[in-house]
Amino acid sequence: MLLIIVSASVLFLFVKMEEMRSLKEKIAAFESQARKSHGRLPDIKSLQSRKEYLVDAIIKEEKKYYTRMEIDPYRFSIIVRERLLANNMKIQKYKTAEVKDQVYLEFSLSGSALDLMNFLKYSSTFEKYWYMPFLSIDSNKNDGSITSVMRMNYETLDSSDW
Repeated sequence: MLLIIVSASVLFLFVKMEEMRSLKEKIAAFESQARKSHGRLPDIKSLQSRKEYLVDAIIKEEKKYYTRMEIDPYRFSIIVRERLLANNMKIQKYKTAEVKDQVYLEFSLSGSALDLMNFLKYSSTFEKYWYMPFLSIDSNKNDGSITSVMRMNYETLDSSDW
Protein backbone atom coordinates (compact mmCIF):
# COMPACT_ATOMS: atom_id res chain seq x y z
CA MET A 1 0.00 0.00 0.00
CA LEU A 2 2.86 2.30 0.82
CA LEU A 3 4.37 1.50 -2.55
CA ILE A 4 1.15 2.52 -4.30
CA ILE A 5 1.01 5.82 -2.41
CA VAL A 6 4.68 6.57 -3.17
CA SER A 7 4.22 5.63 -6.86
CA ALA A 8 1.11 7.79 -7.15
CA SER A 9 2.90 10.69 -5.45
CA VAL A 10 5.90 10.40 -7.81
CA LEU A 11 3.57 10.19 -10.81
CA PHE A 12 1.56 13.19 -9.59
CA LEU A 13 4.79 15.13 -9.00
CA PHE A 14 6.06 14.24 -12.49
CA VAL A 15 2.77 15.38 -14.12
CA LYS A 16 2.84 18.67 -12.17
CA MET A 17 6.48 19.30 -13.17
CA GLU A 18 5.58 18.69 -16.82
CA GLU A 19 2.63 21.12 -16.55
CA MET A 20 4.95 23.73 -14.97
CA ARG A 21 7.47 23.34 -17.81
CA SER A 22 4.71 23.69 -20.40
CA LEU A 23 3.32 26.78 -18.65
CA LYS A 24 6.80 28.37 -18.49
CA GLU A 25 7.20 27.84 -22.26
CA LYS A 26 3.80 29.44 -22.91
CA ILE A 27 4.65 32.38 -20.65
CA ALA A 28 7.94 32.90 -22.48
CA ALA A 29 6.15 32.78 -25.87
CA PHE A 30 3.50 35.29 -24.70
CA GLU A 31 6.16 37.62 -23.29
CA SER A 32 8.02 37.47 -26.60
CA GLN A 33 4.83 38.27 -28.53
CA ALA A 34 4.03 41.13 -26.17
CA ARG A 35 7.51 42.66 -26.69
CA LYS A 36 7.13 42.36 -30.48
CA SER A 37 3.63 43.85 -30.55
CA HIS A 38 4.57 46.67 -28.17
CA GLY A 39 7.24 47.81 -30.61
CA ARG A 40 4.69 47.92 -33.43
CA LEU A 41 2.09 50.01 -31.64
CA PRO A 42 2.21 53.75 -32.28
CA ASP A 43 2.54 55.95 -29.26
CA ILE A 44 -0.48 57.68 -27.75
CA LYS A 45 0.66 61.17 -28.80
CA SER A 46 0.88 60.25 -32.48
CA LEU A 47 -2.52 58.53 -32.32
CA GLN A 48 -4.04 61.61 -30.65
CA SER A 49 -2.44 63.89 -33.23
CA ARG A 50 -3.79 61.73 -36.07
CA LYS A 51 -7.27 61.72 -34.52
CA GLU A 52 -7.27 65.54 -34.25
CA TYR A 53 -6.13 65.84 -37.86
CA LEU A 54 -8.94 63.55 -39.06
CA VAL A 55 -11.58 65.34 -36.98
CA ASP A 56 -10.44 68.68 -38.44
CA ALA A 57 -10.54 67.22 -41.96
CA ILE A 58 -14.09 65.95 -41.40
CA ILE A 59 -15.22 69.36 -40.10
CA LYS A 60 -13.67 71.12 -43.12
CA GLU A 61 -15.30 68.64 -45.49
CA GLU A 62 -18.71 69.01 -43.82
CA LYS A 63 -18.56 72.78 -44.39
CA LYS A 64 -18.47 72.15 -48.16
CA TYR A 65 -21.97 70.66 -48.08
CA TYR A 66 -25.19 72.58 -47.73
CA THR A 67 -27.66 71.75 -44.99
CA ARG A 68 -31.33 71.52 -45.82
CA MET A 69 -31.96 74.57 -43.65
CA GLU A 70 -29.62 76.87 -45.61
CA ILE A 71 -30.60 76.07 -49.23
CA ASP A 72 -33.50 75.02 -51.39
CA PRO A 73 -33.88 74.78 -55.19
CA TYR A 74 -35.20 78.36 -55.43
CA ARG A 75 -32.28 79.90 -53.51
CA PHE A 76 -29.81 77.71 -55.39
CA SER A 77 -31.25 78.86 -58.72
CA ILE A 78 -30.68 82.48 -57.72
CA ILE A 79 -27.00 81.76 -56.96
CA VAL A 80 -26.50 79.91 -60.25
CA ARG A 81 -28.35 82.48 -62.36
CA GLU A 82 -26.37 85.35 -60.83
CA ARG A 83 -23.11 83.55 -61.53
CA LEU A 84 -24.11 82.68 -65.11
CA LEU A 85 -25.03 86.30 -65.80
CA ALA A 86 -21.82 87.52 -64.12
CA ASN A 87 -19.94 85.30 -66.61
CA ASN A 88 -21.81 86.85 -69.57
CA MET A 89 -23.82 83.71 -70.29
CA LYS A 90 -27.31 84.28 -71.72
CA ILE A 91 -30.00 82.10 -70.18
CA GLN A 92 -32.27 80.98 -73.02
CA LYS A 93 -34.46 78.73 -70.89
CA TYR A 94 -34.56 77.66 -67.26
CA LYS A 95 -36.65 74.94 -65.63
CA THR A 96 -36.64 72.47 -62.78
CA ALA A 97 -36.48 68.79 -63.61
CA GLU A 98 -37.26 65.88 -61.31
CA VAL A 99 -35.15 62.81 -61.91
CA LYS A 100 -35.30 59.84 -59.52
CA ASP A 101 -36.65 61.86 -56.57
CA GLN A 102 -34.03 64.58 -57.11
CA VAL A 103 -34.82 68.12 -58.22
CA TYR A 104 -32.35 69.55 -60.73
CA LEU A 105 -32.08 72.96 -62.30
CA GLU A 106 -31.82 72.79 -66.07
CA PHE A 107 -30.39 75.74 -67.97
CA SER A 108 -30.23 76.29 -71.72
CA LEU A 109 -27.47 78.81 -72.33
CA SER A 110 -25.64 80.66 -75.02
CA GLY A 111 -22.41 82.63 -74.90
CA SER A 112 -18.73 82.24 -75.53
CA ALA A 113 -16.77 79.09 -74.79
CA LEU A 114 -14.44 81.07 -72.55
CA ASP A 115 -17.35 82.44 -70.50
CA LEU A 116 -18.77 78.93 -70.06
CA MET A 117 -15.34 77.68 -69.04
CA ASN A 118 -15.08 80.46 -66.44
CA PHE A 119 -18.50 79.53 -65.05
CA LEU A 120 -17.53 75.85 -64.87
CA LYS A 121 -14.28 76.76 -63.14
CA TYR A 122 -16.20 78.87 -60.63
CA SER A 123 -18.76 76.14 -59.96
CA SER A 124 -16.06 73.51 -59.44
CA THR A 125 -14.15 75.70 -56.97
CA PHE A 126 -17.14 77.18 -55.14
CA GLU A 127 -16.97 76.90 -51.35
CA LYS A 128 -19.89 74.43 -51.42
CA TYR A 129 -20.25 71.35 -53.60
CA TRP A 130 -22.37 71.65 -56.72
CA TYR A 131 -23.39 68.59 -58.68
CA MET A 132 -23.65 68.64 -62.49
CA PRO A 133 -24.74 65.24 -63.84
CA PHE A 134 -25.44 66.53 -67.33
CA LEU A 135 -23.70 69.04 -69.61
CA SER A 136 -23.98 69.32 -73.37
CA ILE A 137 -22.10 71.86 -75.47
CA ASP A 138 -22.71 72.69 -79.11
CA SER A 139 -20.10 74.87 -80.76
CA ASN A 140 -21.08 74.70 -84.39
CA LYS A 141 -20.48 78.40 -84.93
CA ASN A 142 -17.15 79.76 -86.16
CA ASP A 143 -17.21 82.83 -83.93
CA GLY A 144 -16.43 80.98 -80.67
CA SER A 145 -19.99 81.10 -79.40
CA ILE A 146 -21.65 78.01 -78.02
CA THR A 147 -25.01 76.78 -76.87
CA SER A 148 -25.18 74.60 -73.84
CA VAL A 149 -27.62 72.68 -71.70
CA MET A 150 -26.69 71.82 -68.13
CA ARG A 151 -28.45 70.16 -65.27
CA MET A 152 -27.28 71.10 -61.76
CA ASN A 153 -27.99 70.46 -58.13
CA TYR A 154 -26.33 71.17 -54.80
CA GLU A 155 -24.86 68.62 -52.43
CA THR A 156 -26.26 68.21 -48.92
CA LEU A 157 -25.01 66.05 -46.09
CA ASP A 158 -28.44 65.24 -44.77
CA SER A 159 -29.71 64.04 -48.16
CA SER A 160 -27.53 60.95 -48.10
CA ASP A 161 -27.87 57.86 -45.94
CA TRP A 162 -24.58 58.16 -44.07
